[in-house]
Amino acid sequence: MIHKPNLLIVDDDIASQLVYEAMFSGTFNVITASSGFEALGIFKEEIITMVFMNCQMPVMSGFETAKQMRMIEGKSATPIIFVTAFDSDHIFEENPMAFQKELFIHKPFDSQDISKKLEQFLW
Repeated sequence: MIHKPNLLIVDDDIASQLVYEAMFSGTFNVITASSGFEALGIFKEEIITMVFMNCQMPVMSGFETAKQMRMIEGKSATPIIFVTAFDSDHIFEENPMAFQKELFIHKPFDSQDISKKLEQFLW
């Protein structure tokens, strides 16, 4: 049996989780989390190849979640792709953290956008 890499999808919207799971389940073993806190617990315990994360979530944003993920020993280099409905320039003005612009996908997006990001980090 071929082992698929683990993709952690972090989104507070269950419908979005289902869409992403359908998109990625052919390539990845999809693990979902509905909050930043839940994602951190999974991230600490599992071997995660990539994180696909909503920027805007209640309680703990995707940015804060990513910041905490980067502090976990041995996992700071895990690629994180942020999904947002906002313009990335606006996001960088509001969040002066050192996130790379190429780690953002804007909603609405198509499967080609996703494929390009995955290829950039995995192949």
